Order: sequence, then C-alpha cells, then structure tokens
Amino acid sequence: MLYLTDGAFHRAGGVDTPVYRHKTSERVGDRNRTTPQPDPHDAAAEQAASEVGLTGLDPRIQQIVSEGNAYLVKIHHANDVIEEAEMSDKLARLETVVRRIIVGVHDHPETAGDLGQFMGYYLPTTGKLVDAYVDLEQHGDHGPNAEATRREIKATLDVINDSFEKLSDDMLQDQAWDLQSDMSVLRTMLRQDGLADDGGPRADENRPLV
Repeated sequence: MLYLTDGAFHRAGGVDTPVYRHKTSERVGDRNRTTPQPDPHDAAAEQAASEVGLTGLDPRIQQIVSEGNAYLVKIHHANDVIEEAEMSDKLARLETVVRRIIVGVHDHPETAGDLGQFMGYYLPTTGKLVDAYVDLEQHGDHGPNAEATRREIKATLDVINDSFEKLSDDMLQDQAWDLQSDMSVLRTMLRQDGLADDGGPRADENRPLV
C-alpha cells in the first residue's frame, strides 16, 4: 500500500520507520517489547490504504503504484521479521528509496517511462533477495553456506540501494529540467506580451494594489 499521507499510514497500523543511520537499535528494541501493536495485516485497513491516491490515475500509473505498494509491504514486513541491525538498516534504506520512487511517479506520471527496468526486473529481483533472507532467518540456518548467502545478499542490497537512489535523483533531475523549460517559456511569453522586461516581471507603480 502506498501511504501518501501520515493519517492513512497510521490508520493502516503503520509505525513510523526510524532514520536508519541512528535508530536501528531503538527499533530492534521496540520489536522485542510486548506492548500490543495494531495488526498490519488487517485486510480492511490494507484495502483502505491501497486506494489512497489511486482514483483518477492513468491505468498504467495505477499498475506501477499498486505493484510498488506490494513491494513496500514485502520490505516492511521483512524488516519486522529480521532482527539483525545491519540488515535492518539496509531494508529501512531500501523501503525509503522505493517509496520515494513510487510517490515520484504518482505525483509526476510523465516519469513512468523511466521505470521499465525498475518495475520489470530490478524490483522483482530485489523482492526475491529479501524473501530469501527472511527464509534464512526463519529457518535459523547459520551454516557456512547460509552465512555466505547472507553476506552476498547484504552486499547486493548495498548496490541496489545506491542504484535506486541514483534512479530517484535522476527522476528529480528530469522534473527540474521540465520546470526550467516551463519557466523559460513563461518568461519569454511575458516579455513578448510586454508584461516583463529582462530583469523580471514589470512593476507598474501607478496601478492600484486593490
């Protein structure tokens, strides 16, 4: 589910993800406490949250957002299962950057063309790696092969996180170029209409303020 607002996130039983560089130990400690928490698997809550912000979107964007939601749920639930601090940090970082990308395409549908490989291969493969790590944790396997697999998954997640953050930055850069183009056209049209000079919008001192 894509929680576009804090209210929807908390109504669905979500707990704010701490900043991964500083709060992992606190988050792991919180998991070990017995204080009851809202059930994140509540079907009605998940259904309500999944519908947030989807109305009126192009079907292709709806599909991207819905699929992205599913991977966000997978990553978040995996981090609830995994206790190890290092891997927990990596998953928190992953959840943050994936959410940023999905929100970005929701808010700027024109960036959807940049996400073909991301949605078709990168994110599904990342989901498989997360699932594999969860399976190792749940089976409690700590033999040499299992530990080698854990190390490889964690190293690969570092590459994935760096790459996803670059993708997110590239999407923001594309949006910035679009804005710059719009502003340039706007300034040109204002000058052509005599409403602005080269220094900016023209101020008419004789024009009443109201």
